[in-house]
Amino acid sequence: MLHLHVHPENPQQRLIEQAVERIRAGDVVVYPTDAAYAIGCQIGNKNAMERI
Repeated sequence: MLHLHVHPENPQQRLIEQAVERIRAGDVVVYPTDAAYAIGCQIGNKNAMERI
């Protein structure tokens, strides 16, 4: 499990790239929204979608 904290006003490019790499590799991500947490993955990745 990888935990990244990306600053909302000044996001670090390196952390964004790490997140993109993980999503492209088929990982599932959890991220905060205004009201709760959301779960996501790369659309079309059947294995990741089944994990959700």
